[in-house]
Amino acid sequence: MKISDIKVYVLEPWGPFQWTNGVPPTYLNAVLFTVIADNGMEGHCITWLNDSIGVINENLPYFRGVFIGQDPHFVEKFSQEVTRKNEYRCSSGSAIDIAIWDLLGKYHNEPVYKLLGAKRDKILAYASTVRYDTDQEYIDLAFKCRDMGFKALKLHPYAVPDEDIRLCKALRDAVGDSMQLMIDPVCEYDRKGALKVGKVLQELDFTWFECPIPDTDIDGLKWLRSKLDIPIAAAESHYTGLRGWTEYLRSGALDSIRAIGDCVGGITVMRKMAAIAEAFNVNFESHSYGPITILSAHLHVMLTQNNCAFIELPVPLDQFSKYTLELVKPDQDGYVHAPTKPGLGYDLDWDMIKAKTIRELDGKALPGEISPKITA
Repeated sequence: MKISDIKVYVLEPWGPFQWTNGVPPTYLNAVLFTVIADNGMEGHCITWLNDSIGVINENLPYFRGVFIGQDPHFVEKFSQEVTRKNEYRCSSGSAIDIAIWDLLGKYHNEPVYKLLGAKRDKILAYASTVRYDTDQEYIDLAFKCRDMGFKALKLHPYAVPDEDIRLCKALRDAVGDSMQLMIDPVCEYDRKGALKVGKVLQELDFTWFECPIPDTDIDGLKWLRSKLDIPIAAAESHYTGLRGWTEYLRSGALDSIRAIGDCVGGITVMRKMAAIAEAFNVNFESHSYGPITILSAHLHVMLTQNNCAFIELPVPLDQFSKYTLELVKPDQDGYVHAPTKPGLGYDLDWDMIKAKTIRELDGKALPGEISPKITA
């Protein structure tokens, strides 16, 4: 089996989303990457945290040059190429990596996690919110999530320390000890504000404190961790490749390392990140928020690892559902189970994709868009 083509389709975007006061409501591209084999089989990934459409289009000839004519089993060879030996992140390369694993799973008639080497077949889920305007909206959502089976909830709060402290107290009072709670202000606090919030989170028995200050402030994360007992999770917005994450581990800046698999290099690089974190006795709690194919890619990796406690599921569960026929959701005990179908394991809604396709990219220049190309 050889790769015969890579096709890229721009779909109607998702949104608007807002996760914190510091990030305005925004729409995010929906882009379908399809890897086609010479036997007619296909692998797919619908992604959203992409480069601009112009950048994807301009780099498409480069990606076709890397992949076409190659045996898709050589995923590590491809990963080394598109991440420049793990020095750089690459959103398009990540999507292609995920699509190739989908293709390989279908070729071998197995779910991806079994090809990777399974550790388990289910994992606990936590519900992950967008930003709401009132405490009561968060509380109402918590009860809905609990009714759906979730045993844990992560807030994307107001990102204002005093307001977030009030919210966290109100939420803990409302749900009692029936749910584990986490918070993610998306790197918006300064050190002083993060320390103030963190001390309250400890009293409220929150499970972790995520991205409290900018991920670039490694010294600040190390300082904050020395002042608090609550576990610190961070590093998802670190914008270099795999090698750049090692500084967080060497310096003791966090308890759980975050990663966005759809940017860092797909399934292939996520596996490496989880293994490196395990060697440092640190959890790999990956950012799996996004479309079903992205959720599934993270799920398959998590099911192969010892050091992943949760999968992150965006709520409402159907906000990314329009291009797939199924949802990733917890059972009544709060677990997400491994898909049983081959590849990523979730069927795409081809009628919807056809109806919502804006254009197919061809690698030729788009009028009015100028962006740097990747060079070999």
